[in-house]
Amino acid sequence: ALLLVLLWRPALVVSTVVPRQNVAAVLLDDSASMALETRPRLERVKEVFAPGGPLLARLQDRFQVRLYRFSEAAARIPSVEALSASGKATRLDDALTEVLSELKGLPLGAVVLVSDGADNGSGPPGGRGAERAVLAELKARRVPLHAVGVGREHFDRDLQVNDVVVSANVLAGGIASASVALHQEGYEGK
Repeated sequence: ALLLVLLWRPALVVSTVVPRQNVAAVLLDDSASMALETRPRLERVKEVFAPGGPLLARLQDRFQVRLYRFSEAAARIPSVEALSASGKATRLDDALTEVLSELKGLPLGAVVLVSDGADNGSGPPGGRGAERAVLAELKARRVPLHAVGVGREHFDRDLQVNDVVVSANVLAGGIASASVALHQEGYEGK
């Protein structure tokens, strides 16, 4: 039996990232909010992911890099110069789903997600089913997701609408009352 096992030559197969044979998908937020701040966030992203830049060069040493822009939907771009900060929303789960679908048969080694904020897609409030499905697929494929935040974390002056409650039915010409919950920073006493 030992002789048969030795002749069979059992081997341990370990899956690793083979340089330049795996794909890295880099998703770049192209929503209008990327044009905010004194020095626009998009300008910083273009600087970091510029062709020949240090970060992109390091990624290209290990992976076949595919760049994508996303806001309402994801689309492949040749370089960061195609970014315009003209999108009307940031739909993270939709973008990840589209890119994973496009790269289904390819050896995906990593996903890098560059954005300035939270998802403001069209999904129901508190509904996280799509996000869980995308993360479960990444986990099943053993693909790491690297999230990179761009922009300031805190603002001196910030106003946020947390909730709006309005009655479901109002007669034409009638009066409707609304309850609005706000959170503010930097507007004390105003």
